[in-house]
This record gives sequence, structure tokens and C-alpha cells, in this order.
Amino acid sequence: MRIKRVGAAFVAAAILSLALFQTTFAAQAVWNSGSGSINPTYRADLDTGSFNSFYGNDLFLDAVSSTKRYIGSETSSILRMGSRPSYSRCASAALGGHRYRTSYNVGRWFCIYTTENRFARFKILSDTNAGPLYITYKTWCKPADGC
Repeated sequence: MRIKRVGAAFVAAAILSLALFQTTFAAQAVWNSGSGSINPTYRADLDTGSFNSFYGNDLFLDAVSSTKRYIGSETSSILRMGSRPSYSRCASAALGGHRYRTSYNVGRWFCIYTTENRFARFKILSDTNAGPLYITYKTWCKPADGC
């Protein structure tokens, strides 16, 4: 009888572990993704995928001069990452009010918390003096989105 209880407990623990593993490591649904270019002194909205508006949005390309440019967040929640981040890495990252020199960060990945309360990642693809900044991005769903 004791063996049956131990066996049943083992099976129950295995099923619970599998359910937890699938929930923890399930891919987060994507709200929006793509690529685009941000012109100097303009912004990009990673929730809607719109680029080059002047007001609001998520990313801001601050052009101090034609060669000295910075990328920052409208929500003050951005962080450069060491490699391509997953949703869980972005959600647990210590995002803050940083801004980054674009010319030093071509090929680098960033996490950001958008103005519509979603986590996103982006990568600077290229940076041309006095020209646009090219990025690729992925914005994940938030729980209220029902994705």
C-alpha cells in the first residue's frame, strides 16, 4: 500500500512539474514586430509599429550633432543587453532612464518598456551620420491584450 501511495505521489509530482515547465517556458505571444528607421529628433512607437512622429511614443533619437546621437526611451525604461533577450529577460531586467550613443551600439540588443505597458526588444541595425537609425524590434503582448 505504501508503494502505491509513493507511486501516485510521484506521478502527481511529475504531472505538476510538466505543467509548470510548460507554463514557465511557453513562448510569450507577440503583439507587433518588424523593422524601420527613425529620423534624427523623431520617435518610434513599438506598440503600433509607427516611425517618425514627433510626439510621445517609445524610442527617441536625440541628434546632438550629425555624428553624436543617442537613443533613449520616452518611458525612461530601457536597458542594453548582452545578447538577444527573451520576454522573460526583458521582464526581469533592471530597466532605467538610460540613453545610449547610437554609433557605439550598432548590432546591440535592448529591452524597453513601452508607453502602452508592454515589454519589447530592439536591435540597432545601422546608424548613418545625419541619417536615419535602422532597427528591428519585437513587442510582446501584455496580459490585458488577451493574446
